[in-house]
Amino acid sequence: MVLRATEVSETDIRCVVEFGGTLSNHKSINVPNVHLDMPYISKADEADLLFGIEQDVDFVSASFVRCREDAVAMRRFLDYHGGHKIRVIAKIENAEGVRNFDEILQNVDGIMVARGDMGVEIAYERLPGIQKQFIRKCYSAGKMVITATQMLESMVHSLTPTRAEITDVANAVFDGTSAVMLSGETAAGDHPAHVVEVMARIAEQAEQDAFAMHAYRGIMYEYEAGDVTNAICDAAATTARDIHARAVIAVTESGFTARRVSKFRPEQPIIASTPSVKTFHQLALSWGVCPVLSLRQNDTDSLFRHAIDCAKMMDIVAKGDKVVITAGVPLSVVGTTNILKVQIVD
Repeated sequence: MVLRATEVSETDIRCVVEFGGTLSNHKSINVPNVHLDMPYISKADEADLLFGIEQDVDFVSASFVRCREDAVAMRRFLDYHGGHKIRVIAKIENAEGVRNFDEILQNVDGIMVARGDMGVEIAYERLPGIQKQFIRKCYSAGKMVITATQMLESMVHSLTPTRAEITDVANAVFDGTSAVMLSGETAAGDHPAHVVEVMARIAEQAEQDAFAMHAYRGIMYEYEAGDVTNAICDAAATTARDIHARAVIAVTESGFTARRVSKFRPEQPIIASTPSVKTFHQLALSWGVCPVLSLRQNDTDSLFRHAIDCAKMMDIVAKGDKVVITAGVPLSVVGTTNILKVQIVD
């Protein structure tokens, strides 16, 4: 529905209906290009966030993030109340968020390209270009990006997707998205498990095609000169491709190393070996990463050996395969990735 405001008072907005429809209860109102001068986190939000912290959730998805200050407010609230390990995903849903995307990205762990409200708040013909731009910026920054909204909408009731929906999911994969998301299709659909299976099949085939077309080659991954972590992870992805390694193994406590390797989109699976249950869960949203829960070790040789054993048990690598291993010393210190090793599996 589209309404045009004709009169505004302190308590009411009088409108003329331009495109009508059925209006049900509890629906939100989009007012494009209007800045809402109100605190980002409401009292209801605070209660929800505190509940999430109590339940030890892995992610918080922050709706309608407009600027850096909104992202910082969310991070500060979580940290203050003991949720410092919770990752923040910013949903970009309005023109203000689009304009301030770069500063928002710097202050969150990932982005959700929420095309539903965004398509109302801005001209819908701009959506494809914005989606591609956001995905490119996210993986250049080494951060996760989720593409969401109406990806398989017809499958709320239908057993098969439309050809346009198949192409939509595949194009998000070609763009380099970390994840694709279902909402109404699984929350209120007739056959949610089947929809998940269909989306997985489309995504897996699209990823194979992306590598065959070298879709991720030639991408400019920006990082500052002297950045050891990015240089090591870039080299790990390049080395794995050049020597036809079976996998890249990233030994990581916080997930930092695995996410940095993921940034460079290697064709090989990234086996993220971590002793942290929280990191194990959170890495599920990182592109190309297969998290493995491992035992805590005291030295790098034991870490590498245990990580390879885990990969063997998962049938990802076998005797004689080449693997590229990366990690950081000292162990358990975030951002110290400084080891690159090629090893033959025995």
